[in-house]
Amino acid sequence: MTTNAISAWRTSIAKAAEADEMKLLREHLRWLDLPDQPELLLQGTLAMVPVTIAYRSIDGRDAQGLLDMQTYDPARATKASYALTFDLFGQAFGRILVDQSLHECDLADMLDAVWLDLEICGYRSFYITRTDGQALATVEAAALEELVRDDLYFDYSEDELAVWFDDSRSRDYLYVDVREIDDQLPE
Repeated sequence: MTTNAISAWRTSIAKAAEADEMKLLREHLRWLDLPDQPELLLQGTLAMVPVTIAYRSIDGRDAQGLLDMQTYDPARATKASYALTFDLFGQAFGRILVDQSLHECDLADMLDAVWLDLEICGYRSFYITRTDGQALATVEAAALEELVRDDLYFDYSEDELAVWFDDSRSRDYLYVDVREIDDQLPE
């Protein structure tokens, strides 16, 4: 994977967002009941995708396939089944498009990732939505919970990390809250 490919992707996404006047990004945020600030979703996505690709490359995994999946309009990402939309502590929101296995994005790696442009590390929570805009079925949400747990608890123990799921807010998405457990007790 070259920096030219990532740069070309960034330019393509930014131009698509400008041409669309960020309508798709605004709709996505509204769907998730997040602040109507599509520029924060664009900024976070442009920061997160290259880092996700870097982690895949370090692991010796296909990075180009992931980059090819990252389209402005998720419905056009034919190999993507889900969008993971990360809350980067309210400073930005990043969206990564993934297949049914969620393996394109290592959730544990992202928890420790540094977003240099934002001067923060990790994420607070994320949402899982279908790229086709349909609601998640109950069985599907349960399977997604298992995939998320398997990913996070591969690198962390349950004593180190608390993961909480909520599908009661909306059938349209699964909300995932992830918190590192502080070993120190308050004084």
